[in-house]
Amino acid sequence: MTDGKAQRPEESAQREARSEPIPTPEGQGGGERRVHELKTWPPYFAAVKRGEKPFEIRKNDRDYRVGDWLRLLEWLPAMECYTGEEHEAQITYMLDGGSFGLESGFCVLGLSSPRVEEVRREAIDALELIEVDLEAGDMAAKVRVKHALSRTKAWLAKFRALSLQVG
Repeated sequence: MTDGKAQRPEESAQREARSEPIPTPEGQGGGERRVHELKTWPPYFAAVKRGEKPFEIRKNDRDYRVGDWLRLLEWLPAMECYTGEEHEAQITYMLDGGSFGLESGFCVLGLSSPRVEEVRREAIDALELIEVDLEAGDMAAKVRVKHALSRTKAWLAKFRALSLQVG
C-alpha cells in the first residue's frame, strides 16, 4: 500500500476523497460494503492507526452510517499530496451535529480497527479459557492454563506491535 514516496499533486488529484460501494463476499451479510476514502493529516492519521484516536470528526457530506468503512489516506496539506499510507477502520458509532456543541452538518464517527479488535477478541477468549480451566483444578487443566497463558502473551505482543507500527 505504500512505497514510501509521496504522490505528486497530479497523481493525488486522481485520488480525490470519495465514497464507493464495494460488494461484500457471499456469506457476510448481503448488500454492499460502503467505503469512504478520506484525506487525513499525518498527526491524526498516526493517532487513529495507533488506536489512540478511535474517532473522526467530519463534515457529514457523505451520508455516513454505522457499519460503513473509512479508508483514511495520509495527506500532506503543505505539499498537497498523499504519502501512500492507508488505514481502514469501521464506523461503530455516529453522533450527528446539532447537539452537544457539535455544529450542525458535522458528525463524530466512532471507529474500530478490525485487526486490533481481532487481537483483543483472541486475548479475551484465551482469558475465558484460563478461568474455566482454573475452576477445573486438575493436572490437565493446569497444562491448558499454561498453554493459554503463553498464547495470551503472544497475542499481547501482537497487540503491542500493532499499536507501535506507526509510532
